[in-house]
Parts: sequence; C-alpha cells; structure tokens
Amino acid sequence: MVAARCWPLAAPGAVPVFAPDPLIGLNDQGFPRHVRLVQASDYQRVFKDAHRVSQPPFTGLWVPSPTEGPRLGMAVAKKNVRQATQRNRIKRLIRESFRRHRSGMAPMDMVIMCKPGAQRFNNADLHQALERLWKRMSSQCEKSLSS
Repeated sequence: MVAARCWPLAAPGAVPVFAPDPLIGLNDQGFPRHVRLVQASDYQRVFKDAHRVSQPPFTGLWVPSPTEGPRLGMAVAKKNVRQATQRNRIKRLIRESFRRHRSGMAPMDMVIMCKPGAQRFNNADLHQALERLWKRMSSQCEKSLSS
C-alpha cells in the first residue's frame, strides 16, 4: 500500500510555498521575530530605564521603542511559578493576548513578568489582567511620547 501525500509534489530539496489566506490579515497573526525582544541588550535596556505598571498577577516594564511598533519580552521565573506546564501556559496566554492587541498599542519595548501565585489564576482572569495591562502601558507610553 502506498502512503498518500498531503503536500504538492516538488523537486527534491525545494521548499513548498503556500499562498496566504486572503481572509487572514498577516499583520495581526503570529509572533514573528520583529515583534519580540530577542537580544540580551534589548532586555537590559528595558530593565535599566523601565517604567513599571502592575496589574496582578503581572508586572509590566516598558520603555519607548526605537522600532516602529511594540515588542514583547517575557520573564516568567521558576521561583514564582514552579511547574513548567504552568509557566508555559502563562507564556502562551501572554503571547496570544499580545498578538491580538499589538495593532492598537503604542511603540514600546516591554517585558512582562509574573508575580508569585500567578498559576492559581484561570485563563479568563489572566486574559482580563493582560488586557488592562496593555491599555495602561500603552496609554502611559503615548503620554510620555507626546510630552
């Protein structure tokens, strides 16, 4: 019996190219590299010159961004959230919430940190806390840019 192929046949070594779905806005989807803090120097700049916003169970640190849009970094410490599955759940929720809200955010570099006990919050409560955090951080950044 021959296994069925799920992708179009291409030359050996060729990378398949898929057309984007026209119904999905590519600017709003995914978590591409240009919207992440990836270098240690980016994190150091945020930690050094940060404005702090607290929204339990999160703390957000932000600085105005040298790039055009918002960029996200996360610091979910093992000290505050012991189980890896819970740390990963929280980071997934942060990424998803950021992905959905980044188009309306001010240009800033931010690092989101968890407070102890964050694993006790359910997903809906975490989403609500993140929405409030994004709004507060964005409004503070817009005020500082206009001054």
